[in-house]
Amino acid sequence: MAAASQFALPLPLSPVLTRADSKGAWACTPRPVCHGSVCEIRLWCRSADEAHRAFATGFAEINRVEQVFSAYRDDSELASVNRNAGSGPVQVSEEFFDLTQICSSILRQSAALST
Repeated sequence: MAAASQFALPLPLSPVLTRADSKGAWACTPRPVCHGSVCEIRLWCRSADEAHRAFATGFAEINRVEQVFSAYRDDSELASVNRNAGSGPVQVSEEFFDLTQICSSILRQSAALST
């Protein structure tokens, strides 16, 4: 079976300014692939510079989260956990651990509802 990273490669992230006038600028991004899904950010800003800063901030956060939780990247924290599963304890970030705890709790609650 091919590695997950071969199925979805991220596209370059460059905002496209679609309209600008005296009231502000409407902009959207191309549709890069994030977490194996198409991702688009649309926003309304007072200037093109503000839009570019907002896009940079938004996609930096998406990339940060993808580095931790993506099943589509061989170098993500999730991929490392999966690769090392069953061979002993795996050290993870606090964010990864906290989300895993929340998911486990939700799983137990939903299982209790179905019995």
